Amino acid sequence: MQDLRYISSFRATSNQQPVTGIMMAKRSKRYLILREKIDKNKQYTPLEAIKLVKETSNSHFDESIE
Repeated sequence: MQDLRYISSFRATSNQQPVTGIMMAKRSKRYLILREKIDKNKQYTPLEAIKLVKETSNSHFDESIE
């Protein structure tokens, strides 16, 4: 029982600020625009999927698709 008092008193006197949230990295404008093109609920045909991958490519070289 004495250990619990020590822990609660330690928390009350601690100078640390409580964690209120996690800082997330901000997404770029290009990423947000490309994300709007993809419908997560739609099931794409293979040809549509390949076309969509090429349109939303983030790199400046020919990527392989598996």
